[in-house]
Amino acid sequence: SKEWNLADIRYGRVWEDHRILSKALLITREDVILCLTSAGDNVLNLLLDKPKKIIALDLSPAQNAMLELKLACLRSDTFTYEGYMCLIGWHEKSDRGSRLDLYHSIKHLLPSYAQEYWDAHSSVLEGGICHLGHLECYASKFHSIHLPTVVSNEDTDRLLASKTTEEQKSVFDQLPLEKLKEVFT
Repeated sequence: SKEWNLADIRYGRVWEDHRILSKALLITREDVILCLTSAGDNVLNLLLDKPKKIIALDLSPAQNAMLELKLACLRSDTFTYEGYMCLIGWHEKSDRGSRLDLYHSIKHLLPSYAQEYWDAHSSVLEGGICHLGHLECYASKFHSIHLPTVVSNEDTDRLLASKTTEEQKSVFDQLPLEKLKEVFT
């Protein structure tokens, strides 16, 4: 089996709803939470519940550097929402320049290991971190190559136009899912 390169971004963004975590954990101001860093989004979202402390950890220095980058955006007195959306990859440019310009404006707020990581991986910043994690690259490839063999644009339109879950199930049940199974075997 192939070993994981811990210097690679595995997850550029979170995919689950943090409200489920918050509801299940019933976080109070006295709680100390241990959380996997991953893309850093769950860590930041759990801050909304105002726990006493959150300890974020990950085997991957890349994932930890990502959280530090997002924290630096929050710590900056001058960083804007638009700048953040650009830096992580949702917008191409901001009023303050390119993604690298934005990074350079906050890099002094990063711990040295995170600065070293992002300085050495500027191409990930340029490409937009929310698009370049392994999971996001896989999902993009799956969406562009495999999904069209199973779900046509018309099928997608029918699913989206469905008014009830029963209608969605009816459309879904008509999809040629055996083609999808072939992709994974």
